[in-house]
Amino acid sequence: AGGRTRLIDTLNLRLREQAPPNVAILDLPSVQRCVGNKKWQDDLGWIRYRQHPFIEALPDLAEAYMAVIRAALGTTRKVLVTDLDNTLWHGIIGEDGIDGIKIGPDSHEGEAHLALQQYMLELRRRGILLAVCSKNNPDDARLPFLHHAHMALRLDDFAAFRAIWEE
Repeated sequence: AGGRTRLIDTLNLRLREQAPPNVAILDLPSVQRCVGNKKWQDDLGWIRYRQHPFIEALPDLAEAYMAVIRAALGTTRKVLVTDLDNTLWHGIIGEDGIDGIKIGPDSHEGEAHLALQQYMLELRRRGILLAVCSKNNPDDARLPFLHHAHMALRLDDFAAFRAIWEE
């Protein structure tokens, strides 16, 4: 309970909770996890140059800082446009039907597509608009959103929904 990682996580949580709205906080442990410890930590480099993180991790760290800055300045992407078949679900709705597509805990493919949908909902909560653009029969394309038990996304989560056969 008193370990270094737990202490750092607790301090970071308190900083986030107490930070005023105009303060942006970079989740450095998350960046470290993404980069990997081998790229992040160089004990010899620390002893020789007092360089931390390791020089190989600096481009990833700079990109993480820039992502926070872009978000604070409002220059991040504002819309995510997605296809449907083999993107939001595994399978082709027009061929496989509502019972043939895979979404949710019944298969590893379904779990992966559900995880993507949950991430898209997180983006929506952060203000990113969601849209569909799919070469599909409009009625078939709407079926999973209306009738599939494991769909995380619903039709009203999308600012625009375009499913047609034409270009």
